[in-house]
Amino acid sequence: MKKLEVICPNEKQIEMFFSLLKARQHGISHSTLPSYTSHKKFVIENPYRQWYLAWNSGHCKGSIYVQHDNSIGINLVQPYNAETLGEYLLLLEFDIQPLPRIASVRSACFFINVSPNNKELVKKLEILGYKISQGSYFLKK
Repeated sequence: MKKLEVICPNEKQIEMFFSLLKARQHGISHSTLPSYTSHKKFVIENPYRQWYLAWNSGHCKGSIYVQHDNSIGINLVQPYNAETLGEYLLLLEFDIQPLPRIASVRSACFFINVSPNNKELVKKLEILGYKISQGSYFLKK
């Protein structure tokens, strides 16, 4: 049975997130592993609108978060299929609704940020019928 556990955060959740972070193969926001102390501070400060651990039959399968711009971040441990991803996204949509649209600031619906290197996640989202809307590029310093 799949479920999403809302982050409190407690020590067990912080440790679980760090374990997931160490195993992550694709990232968007950082390229090096932070120290445990830095990670713990980040989790306690919880910058997200909602943050979940994704569970299946008593095993942690990853994490999902929703930001205040209605974006969703997904970090599921391989292997998983499109159906599993879809089930987690449905659970998320039952738990939380997108914030109202603000023109040029926030979309009226959820959208998912994906590293361009994460071909598996892109493929599964396409199987589920999601379409790419844009790509983001960083300016060089």
